[in-house]
Amino acid sequence: MEQLKTRSVLLLEDEPIIAMDVKYWLRDAGFEIAGSFCSYVNALEWLKSEEANADIAVLDIVLRDRDCLSVAQILQERGIPFIVDAAGTNDPDFHNPVFANSKWLSKPSDLVDVVTKTLLTHRQALTSA
Repeated sequence: MEQLKTRSVLLLEDEPIIAMDVKYWLRDAGFEIAGSFCSYVNALEWLKSEEANADIAVLDIVLRDRDCLSVAQILQERGIPFIVDAAGTNDPDFHNPVFANSKWLSKPSDLVDVVTKTLLTHRQALTSA
């Protein structure tokens, strides 16, 4: 698989055990965690800061304090690809146009492989455009 020079991930996950596991898998695969948040409010605050920078994001679509639609819109505006974990939603038809080009995780999945492939695909699309 092609090597990635920069590999930073923004993680939004409101289940602490799942977040710990995902961070472990990503770090073990060589990714850097740019930010990890369990709430919409904290993620939005981070995205508004100057330190906010990630190559890709993994979003739990429904967090405890609200859904991540606004976060996804900001990521889309910045050209940051994101992967959606829709396991937390009670509505399997939750589809907003902002999510149209994102990769949706199905359980179980090899998250690290999905993150890497999505990032590579995104970079290849940018270089061929």
